[in-house]
Amino acid sequence: MGGIITLKGVALSKYGSVSKFSRNLGWSRNKVSRILNKLQEPTLEEIVQLSECLGISEPDTFMDIFFEKLSTKWSNRRCDTSQKGT
Repeated sequence: MGGIITLKGVALSKYGSVSKFSRNLGWSRNKVSRILNKLQEPTLEEIVQLSECLGISEPDTFMDIFFEKLSTKWSNRRCDTSQKGT
């Protein structure tokens, strides 16, 4: 997938509206809106529910959506070590 994947983008792409998404989760629209707009961090249990509801099963996609703020130190990209010592 190209570009940045966000929880809000995936939810609105699949459900079309925050109201439909919140009804499917069984949560209040207010709570879902706060989470999608990054005003509230979801708990571990909520992350599990969100990922199941959205059908997020690929580890890389899961990490991109729920842990986007992680340091690049933990990136899977390899460092070019050929320039060391020059």
